Amino acid sequence: MKIIKADDLSNLKECLADFGDNVLFRGQTEHFGTPEQPSATTSFDRHGCIPPEMLRWGRYADEILGAFTGQHSNLALNQAILQHYGFRSFYLDCSDHAAVSAWFAGNRYSDKQTVELCEDCDESPMFLRKKMASYDGAEGVGHLYVLNRRACENVGITDLTAIAIEGTRTRASVQSALLLGPLRNTPLPAECFLAHIEADCAVFR
Repeated sequence: MKIIKADDLSNLKECLADFGDNVLFRGQTEHFGTPEQPSATTSFDRHGCIPPEMLRWGRYADEILGAFTGQHSNLALNQAILQHYGFRSFYLDCSDHAAVSAWFAGNRYSDKQTVELCEDCDESPMFLRKKMASYDGAEGVGHLYVLNRRACENVGITDLTAIAIEGTRTRASVQSALLLGPLRNTPLPAECFLAHIEADCAVFR
């Protein structure tokens, strides 16, 4: 795997042009693993599972998503879609668009819990707990990983842009989103990584 340091935007574009089209990208504001071998693990591996919440949301999501995808009880597809909205899963985000992944290499995620008063179907009052997510420009060094698409196909690729809803622009389509996996208790294999590009977060933004 190549380790590349990009000094500015033009240098970054030159680096990316060398890899051609048959690659995928993943951006992060932090690097995990060794300099020569990144460690990319799923949210299940990092944070674990919350069975009561996962079961309830999984059942609810299956009913809602099935109406759009036409596929019910497809756990892998449901997880792949929900992963893109903060749900814990066995998948890793990536994109076939370098600019999308570069954005994630330049902006840091954060969230906070909020509570909202609403009502249920019987108009009884209830509190709704929400996690409000946001991204802010990060400081320091960002990390953009160039992935070998063929090696990633051996792991499994779910193309979320193929799930279209007429008359809308989904987050997945805007971000040219793909998901790698399912990865069950293992990091993304080393052969998937072609290069690790480091640059100031401002360059990636």
